[in-house]
Amino acid sequence: MNVLHFADLEILVEALSSEDVAYLKTNLLKSASFQKFKISFRESTVDESLHTLIGQPYCEGSSQSIDR
Repeated sequence: MNVLHFADLEILVEALSSEDVAYLKTNLLKSASFQKFKISFRESTVDESLHTLIGQPYCEGSSQSIDR
């Protein structure tokens, strides 16, 4: 499924890996129509390289950083 042409997208997938996140980040940021993307997943194979790929998580309403 090609999701790169949507402006606002919310999806649920079975599994998500760090490679999936890197692909989405790289390609969605190139899209002229992209505005918002929310992805939920049942199983994660994301490892610590995720922070290198996209940076530390942001928690709305909290001024404290998250240490992992």
